[in-house]
Amino acid sequence: MSEPRPVPQPHLREDFLRHLEQIERRNWENKIFYLPRDIRTWMYTKSPGETATNVVRLVSSFYDSGDGFPKITAERCSEYLLVLAALLHPEVNCGHLIHIFVQYTLSDESLFYDPTNLYDSIVQELTDERPELPRNFTQYDYKAVTGAFDKVRWAFCPARLTLHMNTTFTSGPWILPFFYGQVINKKGGTANVRHYKIQADLVESEELKEALASSKHEDATHGLVCLMHHGSTIIC
Repeated sequence: MSEPRPVPQPHLREDFLRHLEQIERRNWENKIFYLPRDIRTWMYTKSPGETATNVVRLVSSFYDSGDGFPKITAERCSEYLLVLAALLHPEVNCGHLIHIFVQYTLSDESLFYDPTNLYDSIVQELTDERPELPRNFTQYDYKAVTGAFDKVRWAFCPARLTLHMNTTFTSGPWILPFFYGQVINKKGGTANVRHYKIQADLVESEELKEALASSKHEDATHGLVCLMHHGSTIIC
């Protein structure tokens, strides 16, 4: 069985981290987030002169190829690309552990719910396997790894916006992808109406796009934007 390396080949991880810097967005609370499709686009891109996609090269770089049997293939990671991105984040730097997260089905979709019930099993599996950790962790402190992962994962799954989302939106430290947010009628209690602005390309729901069409306009700094009111029928 191939042994995982502590980190992927430096230039591949550095390429990905540069991409993260390029696609980074910040909301009105200055919280960083990334659009999932921007992550997936990079993963499936072929760099100049390369015959394999970035995700194939990246996953291959985590393991020695001496026996020809890596712990995981890029094909198996197709539903775990956001998870892989979070593991590659500088605060985690544990992309070589992706096979364990896949083994316990902590997928991209689970990031939008609550994957914390899987962490104990992941920590136990890591404890049994004992892979090396990068210097930002005490060696073999796998609970710290899942803790760091849980902290950064929110940036890779910003809140999904839908029409009347108050009926489906779950509580949690979600990152709302608005670049502007302000209370516009401070009546106290829960009756406040909040005025939001969002870049138009972040609105993916077709129903919400239609509801916001009349508010769409050009902003000098943020390009094409839409106005939203939390507390009105637009998203509540």
